[in-house]
This record gives sequence, structure tokens and C-alpha cells, in this order.
Amino acid sequence: MSPERSLRVLLIPSAYYPHTGGIEETTRRLALELGERGHQAMVLTNRWPSQTSPREVLDGVSVRRLSLELPARRPGTAARFAGVAPRSAARLLRVASAFRPHVVHVHGAGPNAVYVAALRRLIRAPIVFSAHGEFRNDAHAVLERSRPMRWALQVLLRHAAAVTAPSRVVLEELRAELDLLAPATVLPNAVDLAEFEIAPPAPDPLGPYLFTAGRLVEQKGIDLLLRAYAQARGQLGAQRLVIAGDGPEGEMLARLATDLGLDGEVSFTGAVGRRRLAELMRGAEAFAFPSRREAFGIALLEAMAAGTPAIAAQVGGIPEFARDGENALLVPPEDPGALAAALVRLAGDGELRSRLADGGRAQAALHSWGLVAPRYEELYRSIAGE
Repeated sequence: MSPERSLRVLLIPSAYYPHTGGIEETTRRLALELGERGHQAMVLTNRWPSQTSPREVLDGVSVRRLSLELPARRPGTAARFAGVAPRSAARLLRVASAFRPHVVHVHGAGPNAVYVAALRRLIRAPIVFSAHGEFRNDAHAVLERSRPMRWALQVLLRHAAAVTAPSRVVLEELRAELDLLAPATVLPNAVDLAEFEIAPPAPDPLGPYLFTAGRLVEQKGIDLLLRAYAQARGQLGAQRLVIAGDGPEGEMLARLATDLGLDGEVSFTGAVGRRRLAELMRGAEAFAFPSRREAFGIALLEAMAAGTPAIAAQVGGIPEFARDGENALLVPPEDPGALAAALVRLAGDGELRSRLADGGRAQAALHSWGLVAPRYEELYRSIAGE
């Protein structure tokens, strides 16, 4: 294969749109970037939610969905697995055979990884596995409960042609938990700079506001932000708190806001699309990212791209690109008091806000898709026999 020859890459994420999250957006952007670079990408993923179409084209990317059932002890689930799994495995192999990928790229250790691990000798293409913080950063601790997923992760870490992770801390977790024998490298998450540079400030009557975005799960620490905002609000002027995202803790967080006396001062927008997210990022006075655990922290990088001064917890992969006082303010995790103090400090220091905004834009530029996509391309070529 010559350097000029285009590649066919079969991307197999644990979840994909209409479900939203970091893996979904990374897969989507990678598929689009590969297309712009003259390659062909297809997405093959779990059919979840079950009512989604088994075949469609999203943003110009061909998407196939299969019912990737896993074995379970419950009789009804076990019977369903026995009936569905063989057909899904056969369909996965047919899709791969028809597409003839040069590389199969698995994102995340979900049911997708189980099927690829089980069928790896029949797929007939080198496999890349990208970890996304499956151990300490999964909101549902699936790998602690699912033997098939843990088995699949171990198989891929031993036998994949290459393993990637968004941060050094994720690679260190994998080495500590399992046998990481495959060649491994850090490929950080990336951001589409134009998506946030051209978005206008949010055109709505919110007034000045603080902003956060993410799944409403324990990992993201939104409860900590609510408590910090309650402590700091008397020194924040008219700044409201706007929270974008949905998840199982939504009702609990709304009750907590009420219990803290924040009715009328906190807005829960629910999940928002990419354009609306960019608008809210650009329009915010500041972005807060109070996570308890993070494999990387893509929402923080997006706030940087938007030129919004940010405050983040010093956890996981965040310190690998966020520098305290240079492109963000970093605070200890699980510390609403420290977060409240940082909110007040940022609100009262215009020079600091300007410095963090400039530093954030510069840092985001180092993580643009224009720089990261060629690294994926180089990796694919290296394992595809060139």
C-alpha cells in the first residue's frame, strides 16, 4: 500500500448518536476528518436505543447498528442472548467482509468490544483499541460487574495491533489493572476550533451566567458545583448558573438546588445540540468543571476553544493539558469551598479572566482535529502494512 492510497476504517464505538457523549463525538469527528483526508470511514455500533434505525447516514457517515446482546444469568436475558447473538455476530462479519477495512478501530470497552474480541480471528484486519477511562471513569462501573466486558478488554489489551488512550493516567490505570501487552500510546481528545470560534454568544435572556455541561451523573460532580455556587452567589453579582445535560441524577440535582435556596437562580437546560452547546459556551462568564473523575475532560477543552475562562477539578487527565493560572484555575476535587473561592476570584479579576481565555485558546489550538487526525492516520498506516 502506497502512502497516497486511501484507507478504509471501520469504527466500532460502544455507543453512537442519537446517544451523546465523549465517545460518540470523538467517533463522529474522527469519521468526518478521515473523509476530509480522502479516506473512507464507516461506523458500526450497538443498536441502542433499540428503536434507532439499523442503517442510516448521519453527517455523511454510513452508520450500521446491530443488537449486541451479552450473556447474563437472568433466564429471559440469557434466552435473548442465545437467540440474537449468533445473528448479530454473523452480521458484523458480513459488514466487515463487504467493507474490507484496512483497520478496525474499537472505541470503548462495551458490548462492541466483546463481539470484536470474540471474532477477532475472523475479522481479518488489524484492530486498534481506544480506551476512554473504562475503570475509574465509567459512571456505571460496568467493568466491575460484567465479566464478558472485562474479558474483552483484557483480550484487546493483549492482542490489538495498537492501544490508545486520551491521557497518560488512563494508560497507567490499564497497566495497573490488566496486562497491557499491545503497543500503546496517548492520543489526546481533540476539538473542532471552528465550531466554537464562530458560534455567537448565547442569544437569550439569561443575563450573565456561569455554565457547565455534562452527563448528570455522580462522576461529574454537579452537586459539588451547586453547593459551591450557593456559597459564592452573594459575591457573584447577578450571575446565574446554567447546567446543560441529562442523566439519572437530574431529579436529585433539581431537589438539591431547591434545598440550597437556589430556585430561580439555576437553570437546567437538558441535553443540547452541538450548536447550542457552542453558543452557551461562548456566552458564559465562566465555565465550571467540578468532576470527581475524568479520563481527559473534553468539555473543558471545548470551553477553552470558546475562549471562556474555566475552573476545573485537578483530577484524572485534566492536569495533562490544564495549567493552573495559565489556561484554567484548578481546584482540589470534592471541595465545594475551594471551588466557591475560585468562582469569586475569577468574577472579581478581569485581568485573570482575560489571561485564562487567551491561554485556553492557545491550548485548544494544540488539540485541534487538524493536528490530532493526522496522528490517527499515521497509526492506521503503520499497522496496515505500510
